[in-house]
Amino acid sequence: MTSLCTLSLTVFFCCFYQIDTSCVYDDYTDILVNDVTKLKSIVESNRIYLDLSNRNLTDIKDISRMIKESGVGHTIIKLDISYNNIENLPSDIFQHLPQVRSLNISNNNLTSLHPDTFIHNYCLRTLDISYNNLENLPSGLLGSKDISLLGLTFFDVSHNKIKTMGYELFYEGLNSLRHVNISYNKLEYFEPWPYSTNQTISKPIDGYVFNFSHNNIRDFSNKMKYYVGHEQPFSVDLNFNNLSRLRMDSFKVLFKPSNDFTEYNLAHLNIDIRYNPWICDCEMYPFVRSFVDSFLRTHPLLAGINCASPPLLAGKSFTYLVDNPQVLVCNITYNCPDRCFCEDRPDDRLILIDCSHTNQLTMPLNLPRVSKCSPNSRVNLMMDLSHNKINNIIWTNYTQNIIYLNISNNVIDKIESKFLKHAHSNLSLDIGNNMFKSLPNAIQNIHYNNLYFDNNPLECNCDFLWFNDWIRLHAKHNNYTCTIKNDKHYIKDVTYNSLHCYTDLAILLCSILIPIFAIVVFAVLVYHKWIYETKVILSHILEIASKSHTNLDKSEKALYKYDVYISSNVESTDTRLWIRDNLLKKLDKYGLKVYYPPRNNPANDCRIDVMVENIATSRKILIILDESYLHGGWCIEEFDQAHQNMCEENKRKIIVFLCSNNINLDDIQQESLKTYIKHEQLIKRDDFLCWSKLRYEISNKCDEDKKVKVIHA
Repeated sequence: MTSLCTLSLTVFFCCFYQIDTSCVYDDYTDILVNDVTKLKSIVESNRIYLDLSNRNLTDIKDISRMIKESGVGHTIIKLDISYNNIENLPSDIFQHLPQVRSLNISNNNLTSLHPDTFIHNYCLRTLDISYNNLENLPSGLLGSKDISLLGLTFFDVSHNKIKTMGYELFYEGLNSLRHVNISYNKLEYFEPWPYSTNQTISKPIDGYVFNFSHNNIRDFSNKMKYYVGHEQPFSVDLNFNNLSRLRMDSFKVLFKPSNDFTEYNLAHLNIDIRYNPWICDCEMYPFVRSFVDSFLRTHPLLAGINCASPPLLAGKSFTYLVDNPQVLVCNITYNCPDRCFCEDRPDDRLILIDCSHTNQLTMPLNLPRVSKCSPNSRVNLMMDLSHNKINNIIWTNYTQNIIYLNISNNVIDKIESKFLKHAHSNLSLDIGNNMFKSLPNAIQNIHYNNLYFDNNPLECNCDFLWFNDWIRLHAKHNNYTCTIKNDKHYIKDVTYNSLHCYTDLAILLCSILIPIFAIVVFAVLVYHKWIYETKVILSHILEIASKSHTNLDKSEKALYKYDVYISSNVESTDTRLWIRDNLLKKLDKYGLKVYYPPRNNPANDCRIDVMVENIATSRKILIILDESYLHGGWCIEEFDQAHQNMCEENKRKIIVFLCSNNINLDDIQQESLKTYIKHEQLIKRDDFLCWSKLRYEISNKCDEDKKVKVIHA
């Protein structure tokens, strides 16, 4: 070990009463000793200042042993081992110095300290561990509530490499502290360490500072879960750190979550945050805005804050920001269109989108619509799309958010009606210097004072005269012009007469009415020439027949049992099969009640009686006429009975259906039937409208008519 220098003395007086852990003062002689080997010769009543600084010491275990052996450790009140090369201190190194008031361990190479290093030094007042290589200050280093250094007034660990500090490094009861220096270290977050002392004195004490300046602190944290309750007597120095974002949330973490946090809580902190690289942009806006109407706008906490960036605000004070909050803006890159400039302006509650002179071909489909300082609410948009190559104004999902749109100096000739329908009620629209020949009527959704459409090739025409009426009331638009055959005219002077709109209207009406008249005449001629077919077709298309039949069932239900009675030659196999496979299926499909003798005649009943009864109780009699009908047993009797019944009721009931093309109608000799065929019409099986005609006739009501009528295709 390096040899120690000779003894030197410095005498002064102080109060000290006993040598124990109570640290009581009485008058004593303070001897400066810089040779540890002389400790044994020191009179016990003397109190020793042991100066071993600047000795190139790397270890003090031997010194600790010699102090123990000398028996005068309890008389040492100051120990200075600064400016050495000590790298490690055992946890019990100072246990034989119970009365030491001051320890100076600065300017060594210490990298760590055990929590119990100073646990036996109850009387410690000053502890200087500055200028070392410490990276952590553990909890317990300054004692605890059970084993405390309650008399500690000065604590200096500046100029180390401290990155972390124990959450219980400071604790309630350290009321004697007056200066704590943790500056020039590498702390990145500020925990509420100073406030954990929870001192009962609230009146500020001059010089009482927790100095955290010249660290790397960039934000506030509260992982130790200690909350500031009331104002403390000390100040906290956070100058020359990396604090850049001034937000209420940063300070809010230091207070109980249940409390309503306002700018008034900041007064409890008493911190100095000047000389930090403050970024004065839109993220600072909520914090600044809370002080606009507050008397705390000149609070010392804020008075010395100056902006470091952006360049336009560098050097501007917090007071300037409070007076001019509109300068707090942010550039936005997310969702900002290519080659465009986007800026968040929270004081105006809008986002600026500048895409002018960027060769845009269409309106952007997506834009930033959320402000950084109010992410849960949408803001308005101010857009500049001028001097591009856009040819159409379209609706997008941000249309309703646009309050200003400059889209002048493009090649636009059309505005989507959906855009105007959903436009913001206060939209200001500049469409000057485009290619509009006319404007849509819906442009009136925009207030006339907010519309600018200079230098467009508007054409004067009758469809555009509504625009004349709209702008004539507003003086600012009185000088706008439109062209008629390349001649310019003031829009306000253009009228229906000057444009000959009445002549055009007459021509238009004629061009519409003449084709309509021609169509009507043609329809009438067709109707009169093919009146029956026209009724059938209309009935089929509009399903009139079906509806009429439904009504018939209700009105004649009491009179008739069946809708139709089928009279045919049942001995003709072809005809019988056709009726079974085609006719009956069709009539059943129409929902009609059909009486067909081969299907409905009772086996033991008298046929003539049955025939007479069922013809009388059927609305219509359907004659299936083929070449065998006149020779087929009961056919003529059925026809005669139907004809007689029809004459008695004076109602049109018989329908003749020509089922075969092999019959020569001129050869029919039966007079009554011949009369029907000669003077009336019938339905032919090969007629493409035969089923529609049949349905139409069966569905018609049995109107009174002296004249018997049959149907012809």
